[in-house]
Amino acid sequence: MAKTKTTWATNWKAVILSVIAATIFWFFNALNKEYTTNIRYPVVFLFDYDTYLPIEPLPDNININMSGVGWNLLRKTLNLRVEALQVPLDRPLEVKKITGSSLPAVITDQITDLQLNYVLTDTLFINIDERTTRRYKIFIDSTAIPLEQNYGLISQVILSTDSITLKGPKSVLYSMSDTIFLQITDKEIDDHYEEDLAVNVPNQHLIVRDPPTVNVSFSVEEFVPGTQKVYLSKTNMPENGYILDTLNTIDFNIRESLAGETYDLPFKIEVDAEKMNPEDSTIRPVLSAYPQGLRDIRWDTTSIKLYFNE
Repeated sequence: MAKTKTTWATNWKAVILSVIAATIFWFFNALNKEYTTNIRYPVVFLFDYDTYLPIEPLPDNININMSGVGWNLLRKTLNLRVEALQVPLDRPLEVKKITGSSLPAVITDQITDLQLNYVLTDTLFINIDERTTRRYKIFIDSTAIPLEQNYGLISQVILSTDSITLKGPKSVLYSMSDTIFLQITDKEIDDHYEEDLAVNVPNQHLIVRDPPTVNVSFSVEEFVPGTQKVYLSKTNMPENGYILDTLNTIDFNIRESLAGETYDLPFKIEVDAEKMNPEDSTIRPVLSAYPQGLRDIRWDTTSIKLYFNE
């Protein structure tokens, strides 16, 4: 019984080996015959990449129908040690598309082990531009900085550079404004700020930025309410003219660190009689002097009545 099992196993091994050998023989014999098939063939474009660059990805293959020995067709189909088809572009700025009908001469010159029947790809679209360099100003809008409520700037916004150089396609660079605005993404800033902000530009994947980031720094502080009484300053008053309300209240917001110094701030509110409204004898007071660094300055009188002695 054991001998029968051994003989059966041996016979099956022989059958399997025979099938494998026959398959290999058939496969190698078949690859020596002529066939026709469609091939997706790699392609590269030749031009001065230091002077020009593609704005959009260039086509990297074309579809062609070819005939030849099975071995060669298999190798081309699997891209085994296949050199890409080289398409020269002598005037890359002028070429926007290449039709399939213009490619047979290029193909037959470079693919010599197969016969080209026809090109399946209808059109290859090309978008190439000239490389150029341009300088741009850097700017940040201090009024748009997102500060915490009641906080304000107490210093200038300092940039590590006031300009940047961009290298890329000419059509893209010259369509941009000559000023690039930096954007602060932090919210509710309530402390000294210093960060390297990325210089973001359109079509950034095509552009080299020098430098790619700009350091931005500034100081902030909380502003608290303050108030002060101010005597009106009278000018060009007629001899028989007078006003009753000579003391005015000014409200404002001041840096917290200076809040204790509000007793004698250099405010000046002028009442100029030459600017009197003759219809009702009123004068609009003008805040002609005030200390720097205050915010939301306001006073409680919009007009002053000028009286006359008879």
